[in-house]
Amino acid sequence: MKIMRKRKHESGQTLIAAVIVLVIILLAIILLFDVQNLIRGKVKAQNAVDAAALTGANWQMHTLNLIGELNLVKASTLMISDSALGIAMPPENFTAVKPPEEIQSKEQLLEEIRRVEAEKAKLKKAVALLTQMQTRISFVGPLIGVGAAQQAAKNNGISANKASGDLIYKHMYKNIEDPAFYGNPNIAPQIINDYEWRLPYAAMIYKILGVEGDGVYGLAACPRFNYIGVPTLASNNNNPLLPYLTRKNFYAAVNGNDWCELMSFLDQPYQDNWWSGFECDYKTHFLEEAEILPVHLEYTTGAAPYDQAESANVLNLLFLRHSQLRPLNSAFDRKDPYAYTVDPNTNEIHLKTEFDSEGRPVRNPEDTDLRYNYLPYIKWAVYDSQWEKYSPDVISAWRRYLHSGFKPGMDYYCGAPSYFEIAQTASTMIGQMNISSSMKHVGSSRSGLGRTLKNRAATADSAGRNLKNLSSSLKANASAKVIGRIAFQDGTAIAPFEAGGMILPVFSHTALLPISLEPPVGFSFLDVGWYYYITEFIPLLGQSSSLEEAWKLAQEQYPDHISYFNYYYQALKKINDPTWIQAGKKWLDTPVTYYTDEHGVRHVLQRNRDFCNYWPSGGSGGDRRGPGSLH
Repeated sequence: MKIMRKRKHESGQTLIAAVIVLVIILLAIILLFDVQNLIRGKVKAQNAVDAAALTGANWQMHTLNLIGELNLVKASTLMISDSALGIAMPPENFTAVKPPEEIQSKEQLLEEIRRVEAEKAKLKKAVALLTQMQTRISFVGPLIGVGAAQQAAKNNGISANKASGDLIYKHMYKNIEDPAFYGNPNIAPQIINDYEWRLPYAAMIYKILGVEGDGVYGLAACPRFNYIGVPTLASNNNNPLLPYLTRKNFYAAVNGNDWCELMSFLDQPYQDNWWSGFECDYKTHFLEEAEILPVHLEYTTGAAPYDQAESANVLNLLFLRHSQLRPLNSAFDRKDPYAYTVDPNTNEIHLKTEFDSEGRPVRNPEDTDLRYNYLPYIKWAVYDSQWEKYSPDVISAWRRYLHSGFKPGMDYYCGAPSYFEIAQTASTMIGQMNISSSMKHVGSSRSGLGRTLKNRAATADSAGRNLKNLSSSLKANASAKVIGRIAFQDGTAIAPFEAGGMILPVFSHTALLPISLEPPVGFSFLDVGWYYYITEFIPLLGQSSSLEEAWKLAQEQYPDHISYFNYYYQALKKINDPTWIQAGKKWLDTPVTYYTDEHGVRHVLQRNRDFCNYWPSGGSGGDRRGPGSLH
């Protein structure tokens, strides 16, 4: 019997294949373990950032309610019961303002008005103290919220991000301390409502960062910030393309050749070196409150907010219902018995009243109560323009994403969204053991089995590399806002800012909201690269005659930040290439649908640009645009 011998090169192939299969199975098990680890890390990060956002919003709610309570104190009749004003005094006890028969001359009237002004000075001093307290709260409350949000994130297992802490410390904190920057009264007022805010503000940020020597602990949950050190761009020729330089999404669209996203840019007239010849202006508007988690308020002097709040019966609802006093609109005519003005520089009194033939002052016929109007001297804390109702278009657009309409108290821009984001690095076994890279050359191409094993190994290698990239930064974000309504006895309710704009203590709770509903503004503490690009490379670009010159200057002045600049620099190189510009325009204008008439002439109906905001689907089509993040 003749024994057939195996070919020499086939010896041991089964054993090799078995080992390779076992290695691939082991790799698959490790991949599943890493995937589970990353999912758990993502869930942990999302829970942490949700807790941070809600914690920040809670402190914004406390801040607004405290400021609103102080507004009510200003409006209370207890505080304005000074004898000369007489608002809270019953008529039988009111003797401070002399009746007309006791004022027979100009001298007597001046003496009476001096007494009234002395009482008003006391009122102004009390109101100024309350306004200063409101200002302090607008700085302290939000920053306490930032600190509390850090603890909420850490309680969910998130560690501090040192890079974000370094960014805040070296730039925002140092600039607040700098007498030439935040200390410059041309950039930011040094005293706001009698409060010298700058150094206490810097000290609070210092404590939040956990600075020890030259080291910074950092932040676990990072908010956005409205920092006045970020430049705005200006050019003498009103270049319409210039604003694109400070839009981060623009660079992503350029690097990804997203022609639809770039359509508005490509439709602008192209010029060589269009980005050059601009100047950076750093004197942007200071909020005059905490720039992190701001509640967006301002101050106004006068009767207007009070008048409107009282006419809406809001003050009576919130405060006067607890008092035996009548509302001022029925007890006080808000007219002065005698008209006069006071020179703010000399405090000299100028009488505006008329005198009869015997030299006696003529009382204002519109005055009915012999009381002087105190309201023009009160400074109120009011909502700024960030607080407004959602437009009908916004409400209509969001109905498709909501199971029902907006809940009561949710249908307005609150002006104080609490936005936080978290980035964590997850350790994977794939990355630690460098398993995937070793699988590149697994298998042999000499046989079908070898090619199959090689393909499986390549797939495992690709999955491993993707997993390593994903694990480098687990990101999560969340946004929450304060909720409040002014509810009336008849069941109706209005938004907090609809009562004349006066801030009142009406906020009751907080809630998470979709990120895209009220997109966060300002710079991200996590996006270190974008911050350095805007504040360091962009100014160099405006001073340079070419991209290459700006890049060379950046290498010389900021060698440690070149890696941050490179992504955006590559996008600028593409933009500066006329061939690339023409490719984008050509794609946008490429016909998609057309017909040929009886003469053989083709008529274009639609081009690519016509579908940039509209996807044909199933013959019916649909709106392409939608919220980027619903969370």
